This record gives sequence, C-alpha cells and structure tokens, in this order.
Amino acid sequence: MPAKKPPATPSAPAPAPAAWRAESSGLHMRSAPGAAGRLVLLADVVHWLAQTRELPLSAAVQSVAHTLETQGAKLPLFRAQPGDYAQPCTSGNVLGSCRLIQKAQTVLRRPSWASDWQGDRPAVPVPVPEKWATPTPPGPESAAQKAARFILENWPRTVHARPPGAAPGAPAQAQPFMGGPSDKAAALCVRLSDAVAFWGYSMAAELAPEIRTFADLIAHRKANPRAPWEPAHRAILAAEVQARGGRGAAGVAAGVAAELGIEPARLNKVLSSGDQAGDEGPTHTERRPAPGRVENAFESVLRKRRY
Repeated sequence: MPAKKPPATPSAPAPAPAAWRAESSGLHMRSAPGAAGRLVLLADVVHWLAQTRELPLSAAVQSVAHTLETQGAKLPLFRAQPGDYAQPCTSGNVLGSCRLIQKAQTVLRRPSWASDWQGDRPAVPVPVPEKWATPTPPGPESAAQKAARFILENWPRTVHARPPGAAPGAPAQAQPFMGGPSDKAAALCVRLSDAVAFWGYSMAAELAPEIRTFADLIAHRKANPRAPWEPAHRAILAAEVQARGGRGAAGVAAGVAAELGIEPARLNKVLSSGDQAGDEGPTHTERRPAPGRVENAFESVLRKRRY
C-alpha cells in the first residue's frame, strides 16, 4: 500500500486586520524569558484560523472555544499587559479581577415613604453596603472553560460605536466586539507551543529563528532587505568583517557585502555610523567641483536645482 501523505501545513497568512493589530501591539507577548515564555493572543489564533482555513469568524471562534473547553486546566492561559511579563490566569480572575467599586458608608437620606409635601421631614442615616465588580463568573470551571464560554458568546458579535479617533458627534457604526473596550478576553494568551500543537498555528513573524551567526544574518537580510539594522545584527556583521581581516584588508568589505546582497558603500555606512535605516539602495552623494577649480554660474544653478 502506498505510504500516507503527511497533512499539508497551512501557509503563512496575511497579517491580521490593522484595527486588531493596533489594539494588541502594545502588549508584551512573553510570560518569561526564553522560547518557553513566548505567547500568542487567542484573538490572533482566531484571525489566523479564519484566514488560512477560509472560515467565517463564528466558526473560527467555535474551533478555539472547543479546544479550550475540552482541554480545561491542561491548557494554561495568560493575560498580556504593557511593559511587563504576562501573568498566569486563574479560574477566579481569567476575565478580570474582583475589585471594590464603592466602600461601605452611611448617608443621610429622607425616608423613601416621605412625599413632596413632607420635604421638611429630617433625613435619617441610611447604611449603604460596599459594591464589588465581579467580571469573572464564580464556579469551579477552569480558566480555559470560562474563557471559552465568554468568547463563544461575545466574539462573533458586533456593537454600534464611534470608530476610534472619530470626531465628537460622529455617527455610530457597526464595530467588532472582539478587541473593543468591553472585550474582557482581548488580552488572553496561550503559549506559542500550545497554539502550534492544538491549532497548527504558524506565523512567520512569531516563529522566526533567532539571529546568532553570520549565516543567520545573511538569510535574514535576504528575506527582509529593508529591515532596520538592529544593534545585535551590526555586532555580528562587525565580528565577521574583523574575522576576515578587517575592512582595510583587500576584498573583505566587497566579499561580505556581496554575501549580504548590499553594496560595499552600504556596508561601510552601517559599520561606521550605526545606521538604523533599512537598505534603500545606493547612497547618492552630492557632486561638487574638483578641488582647485571654481564652479561657474551654470554649474552653481544646476547644483542648487538638483539638491
């Protein structure tokens, strides 16, 4: 019998919609240093499923919710936050922590049975109990199961609200609930390894290997020719040039530049100035008259028009 073919791996999708990316860009997507601490937003997994499997949003949400429901406590969730490591979620705080809204107090109020014509009746002290917000529903279910029920009910919905940045008084428009101000699951994450294992998640930007050697740098620059030169990448480049004899040695700069797919002048600029810009092509310099010769009026006007 012929050998079974392995299942096809979904190709990398187009980026998630700009509106959602804008909401999630400020979150720190790690729970700890190292590869084991890398996270991915549940909402990004939903978008990825919808794009690669050509599913409607409701079906993609159902796929994620079903896995959360069946795995339960075996699938840990995290809540990403700006400027700090993501925190593990528990059954009691997965959709938000309980917080005090109003402290207990005693206020003076007129009795409720007093009518308007009894307005001069003296107020009496009335105790007002404290109020707490409990966004996460109580119960013994795991954090993943509570999150599954929330996203299954809410993420496919749309709400009417003014678009972000709209002028005051602008008419409300249908906006996705997912990622909006009322979305308590917007910052929920799973480990990247779990997203790969349970949903086959694959995103080039998330799974790109770390650049540690000059060979890694060559592959990165050829795949991303206009990417900024990171300090670590410049350090790898400088070490490679030095290992070959330095920039002053014959053919070193030209050879390294050729392997990277850039011009030698560009290589020297990156090494000399710590340039952060991407490779935008050859660097053009201003043409000036040769030393010892005074430019004429025509050359002066031409140079000013060009530059």
